[in-house]
Amino acid sequence: MRWWEKSKHAAGFTLIEVVTSIGILVIIFGLSFTSLNAMYKTSLVRGSGDTVASAVSTAALRARAGAQGTPWGVYFDYDDVTRIPVKVVVFSGATYATRNTAYDIEYPVGTSPVLTTVSLQGAGVSGGSDHELVFAVLSGATAQYGTIVLTTQDRISTVTISSIGVPTRQ
Repeated sequence: MRWWEKSKHAAGFTLIEVVTSIGILVIIFGLSFTSLNAMYKTSLVRGSGDTVASAVSTAALRARAGAQGTPWGVYFDYDDVTRIPVKVVVFSGATYATRNTAYDIEYPVGTSPVLTTVSLQGAGVSGGSDHELVFAVLSGATAQYGTIVLTTQDRISTVTISSIGVPTRQ
């Protein structure tokens, strides 16, 4: 048998088969990475929205329960220029400045989301840089109701706080 003739028992892959297989794998991995990246961005902003809603709900429930006999509130610690949040603090007291620090509960938000809009002035006009939300003892009502919009790249999560202290997330 000559070298250019195939034997009946020849096994292996041709160069075209190998290149085609590698090309298909690259396409599959590329699509998977894009999909995972989109899911990661969505989970970041959704998780941050859940954190904010959970903090608001905790403060409202403690105020309704009359815990410590004081109003309860939420302080949104973020930079007014960059809008990057540091943390969300649930506090006991009429204001964040006069709170009892022994009852503080801190919720880390992370540096990924940006607080695009924080409008917590109730029926009044907001400057968009509101930091504090306080709930009344026993009723859980607040005069600082409004919306908080979190953004991570092209993903948006909105938390709306009603005047009776109920947060909803979209």
